[in-house]
Amino acid sequence: MCDDDNDDRPKTPLQDDCCKNDCNPCIFDVHRDILKRWENNKSYKLGQRKNILLQTAYKLFKVSKIFDINDDYVMISLTAKENVNDDEVILLKPGQHIMLSCFSCTRPFTPISWNNKDLNILVRIYNTSLFTNKLKNLSIGDEIKVRGPYGNFEYKKNSYKNIIMFGIGSGIAALYPIAKNIIDDESEESRINLIAGFSSVDQIPMKQELKLLTDYWNFQCTIYLTNWNENPLKTINGIKLISGKINEIIVKKVLENNIPNNTLILICGNKDFNNSMEIFINKFGYDNYHVFK
Repeated sequence: MCDDDNDDRPKTPLQDDCCKNDCNPCIFDVHRDILKRWENNKSYKLGQRKNILLQTAYKLFKVSKIFDINDDYVMISLTAKENVNDDEVILLKPGQHIMLSCFSCTRPFTPISWNNKDLNILVRIYNTSLFTNKLKNLSIGDEIKVRGPYGNFEYKKNSYKNIIMFGIGSGIAALYPIAKNIIDDESEESRINLIAGFSSVDQIPMKQELKLLTDYWNFQCTIYLTNWNENPLKTINGIKLISGKINEIIVKKVLENNIPNNTLILICGNKDFNNSMEIFINKFGYDNYHVFK
């Protein structure tokens, strides 16, 4: 018998909490996993502070800011709408994602930054996606349901000499907060090499944020552009721009000056990109890697 009156027991989701869209992770699968950990006397809370977000129930947020970055991306700021106590804050680990629900659809997004009550979401706009186009047309004050966080990536300080990140498109959303978290830690000695891919300079989101990271000694960034020849005079200070596409030859060149056992590789892009990168790095003998899917 279910006893949700026990304050310590993870609350059982309501049937209405399921979006019926076969989203991954499903809210009932998440509840089952959390309940199993709870039954094994493992805490599912982070530290002494309580997380505003829940993995098994939606919390209401409102749009506090929205602006176009370029023709392909918008940035949406979300603020917790429900009354929260002083000890309740947004607790996320860099690289984790949330499930965002609105317009009868549920989709995963990785926040690029957050504070105690706010989340910033980078959204790639696809012409064929009704959902992302509706997100683009949200207004200040509109409500969105959020649950999470999810993701099992764990990084321990100074555990690798080199961290190499391969990403394309909106995959930058998962990689950027990890890089910034490391760069912001003065005791970190790991070196980060971000290799990203976009179609053009104009399409690159977060130019200023990436440029600021290059001011630090342990961060470098190279961006491959498939259509850079259209305007090769455009540059970004601190970031190396190269005409081309990330492929096996480029991956081999990046990895050849590194040692597998002290190098961590992070990958985030679409399914085809992730699969290709995983094949390449395994071929070159690198076992320490994580793919954000």
